[in-house]
Amino acid sequence: MLLITGCEKDIILGPNSPFYPNNTLELSSDTGQVMIESINTTPDSAFNGKNIGVSSIGSFYDQRFGGQRNSIYSQLLPEIYNVAPGTNAFVDSCILFIKLSELYGPWTTPQDFYVYEVSEEIISTESYSTSSSLTTNSSPIGQALQYTPSLTDSFLIDDAFKQGFLRIALNASFADNLVANMGTDAFSGTSNFWSFFKGLYILTDSTAPYGDGLAVVDLLNSGSQMTLYYSNEDTTGLSLDFSFDGGGLNTRINRYVNVAIGSDVETALNDNNTPDSVLYLAPFSTAQSIISIKGLDTLANLIINKAEIEFDQFDQDAQDALDYGPPENLFLYFTKDSSDLFFLPDYSSTNNTSFGGRKTEVAENGVTLNRYTFNITNYLRNQIQDTTYSAGLVLTTLSNHLPGQIAIGGGNNTSQPIKIRVIYTETE
Repeated sequence: MLLITGCEKDIILGPNSPFYPNNTLELSSDTGQVMIESINTTPDSAFNGKNIGVSSIGSFYDQRFGGQRNSIYSQLLPEIYNVAPGTNAFVDSCILFIKLSELYGPWTTPQDFYVYEVSEEIISTESYSTSSSLTTNSSPIGQALQYTPSLTDSFLIDDAFKQGFLRIALNASFADNLVANMGTDAFSGTSNFWSFFKGLYILTDSTAPYGDGLAVVDLLNSGSQMTLYYSNEDTTGLSLDFSFDGGGLNTRINRYVNVAIGSDVETALNDNNTPDSVLYLAPFSTAQSIISIKGLDTLANLIINKAEIEFDQFDQDAQDALDYGPPENLFLYFTKDSSDLFFLPDYSSTNNTSFGGRKTEVAENGVTLNRYTFNITNYLRNQIQDTTYSAGLVLTTLSNHLPGQIAIGGGNNTSQPIKIRVIYTETE
């Protein structure tokens, strides 16, 4: 395909090129060829899990990626310290409210949610990753069994409707202990309170079969809180709120457990034959991909005006792909040694739309598919000038903490390969 703009030519590196043999572009018979190779890989370590703005709970199993279980540890702080409960105070109830912001997966199967009390200190200066595990008391203090979350269901509380919340009633014995300590040093300040009550752990049963969805939750929402309802011999209908934010003092930890055994991604990661024809991208420390472009000396004598790289979703009509949909955005880094990641020179934090990577629906040869396109003009120029500039491109999901996973055609995929479009000017 040729697009003439003055003396500029639009070249497709890949099967759509008239020069295509085996995913190569032969500019001429004596100048060599450009090849796009790609492999699946996993992150070197778990991500930072501490004080992330977005969290999720639940579980699902996808044949492409395996099983996923997400849970949350969090400190809480009372809205007011030094509250005297009054004479002969007693508990009415204690409710945990968690704001739901998004659902991922079909959610045709209810899941059992549990709340445990954390038994070890959560340290604000500690570095917690998404694989961190804290000890808890052996018995749950609350549960929501056979629960299917809803973003629209609401309930009336304090003369107002609360919509889109997970609501879990906590045990009377736990609530009684809170009321019994309200007038003591335990409620006199932050450090004393955390010594008394270290935090909560919210999860689904890790021994139960996988569910079929995650609930993305907003713990920093003003309605996400633990509320203790109590009365005394003089007054009824009293309450005290406990916040997940605590004025920015609380520590929250996302925990992810992914098990790839028996999945397509496990097979791909264990296959030492490269390149891979299908790439697997998923958050939660699951999978990412490395793309290398070889033979760029072919373009050494050309002026590169613009370069883009395109990735097409593979097998997007498969049931797992329909149930567990693709992310709205992907992201592209470059690496010098397949470990450290660097922003491409084409990326701008003030104008990231020019960099691209957003999911776009396109129609091609009568087929509608999802495509992600990135601007790599300056990167390609640098790589042509200095072959040691990078070891390759690293393709990931945009967020490590938002659900959304996708299989993409690799460099040698016969039907949906990676493509690079270069608009160039020939020199004398």
